[in-house]
Amino acid sequence: MELFIGNLPRYAAVSHLNRFFMGFGRVAHFRILEKVRDDGEVEHIGHGVIEPDIAARRAIEHLNGKRLLGEPVVVREYVHRAPVDRRGKPHHRGNGAAKAGERRQRGRFRPAPLSWR
Repeated sequence: MELFIGNLPRYAAVSHLNRFFMGFGRVAHFRILEKVRDDGEVEHIGHGVIEPDIAARRAIEHLNGKRLLGEPVVVREYVHRAPVDRRGKPHHRGNGAAKAGERRQRGRFRPAPLSWR
């Protein structure tokens, strides 16, 4: 199951996420991204995959709201959403992979700097 990890401290690394989720199933991978909000602020979020699904659900129940490096983090199931234009209407061009790539190219999402991993 794919997980969303929100409210990450800016200095969090993938190794911190691996230790945070230790004991909750088999961790396939984690990555940390920066999301640039409309007001220009940078938000750090994590994306990970834990198998089997029952272990991922148990991790959500136990770790949502717990502190990682002093900050309470949000842990929930990752939801794939269609991109929305600034008027609040969904885009209907191509497949989802192409849209995600376009969004990354515009700078909305970008990988966190290597010094934080």
